[in-house]
Amino acid sequence: MVTSLYYYGINAALKAVIDRFYAYNHELHGGKQAVTLISGYGDDSAFASMKLYFKQLLDYMRWQPAGTVLASDSWNGRQLAKHVQEAAELGHQFK
Repeated sequence: MVTSLYYYGINAALKAVIDRFYAYNHELHGGKQAVTLISGYGDDSAFASMKLYFKQLLDYMRWQPAGTVLASDSWNGRQLAKHVQEAAELGHQFK
């Protein structure tokens, strides 16, 4: 799941996809992994509500968290490069 931080929450496009899960809950429950990638401005504390939201969603769907990249201060080129590297390393785990 990939989103930008919008007022401490997920963007509308991802929210619409998650809302559609409801119609397919039986097929989607359990046995899956989820990767969470979030970018936004501010420090790591800005992601607190989103981390809780995704934890509750994964618990409800019975999905295992497979990794998370929280790209705080993504406006900063050095920080962004660090987060891109984190995402690349996470992605290499799924070969």
